[in-house]
Amino acid sequence: MDTCQNATSALLTQLRPKTLLCIGSGCGAWQKMTDVRVTVISGPEPLTEIGKLGRFDFALLLDTLERLPKRTGEQLLARLRDLHGGHFAVQLPAESHSAWSDNELRAFGLVLLARCNDPSSPDRLWGFDIRTYKPTPEWLNPKFWAHPELWDRYWW
Repeated sequence: MDTCQNATSALLTQLRPKTLLCIGSGCGAWQKMTDVRVTVISGPEPLTEIGKLGRFDFALLLDTLERLPKRTGEQLLARLRDLHGGHFAVQLPAESHSAWSDNELRAFGLVLLARCNDPSSPDRLWGFDIRTYKPTPEWLNPKFWAHPELWDRYWW
């Protein structure tokens, strides 16, 4: 196993999903998982195939975004984030060999989980977790809420 597979395996061990959606040609290693219902999409148009499916505990994209047109890849990431699950990981080549920049991935709420320093394929593993996507800001607590008893007293 390379380091990206190790990082993905550690992530799956930590999250313990009951359902896993694997999109791409490198899903063979993940199909053998026990205790997890694995659904694999390996066709050329994953966006149309994913539309027939429901939510998953975790999704994994392997060798997928690089093979799709940019707009289709953006739609796939948005659908995974918004409709099909709150947790997913994407494996991509190093930024210098990829059509996807780090800033584009961060715009979808992804964070860099691991840099896989295998000389034959220097990949990056990006992840999205809805629980850590946006922490509750400090101002959003009762201390800063409106005070109706002061509405007639002060004019701003």
